[in-house]
Amino acid sequence: METKRPESDGLARRSKGNERTLRKDIHLLGRILGDVIQELEGAATFDLVERIRKMSVAFPEASGPGIRARAD
Repeated sequence: METKRPESDGLARRSKGNERTLRKDIHLLGRILGDVIQELEGAATFDLVERIRKMSVAFPEASGPGIRARAD
């Protein structure tokens, strides 16, 4: 029977905390980028970029495992 060492629990907690921080940073940078695109290029360009972003996020979820292999 294998038991977890206390150090590995602390490492897992730190890893999750780092991931949470990274996600927050990515979200912030995305929001800043969106603001810049909208300010410099206008709402039409921002809307186009946002539609492309949403489709790219949905693509792997809707496609299944086989489609990714064909895309590579």
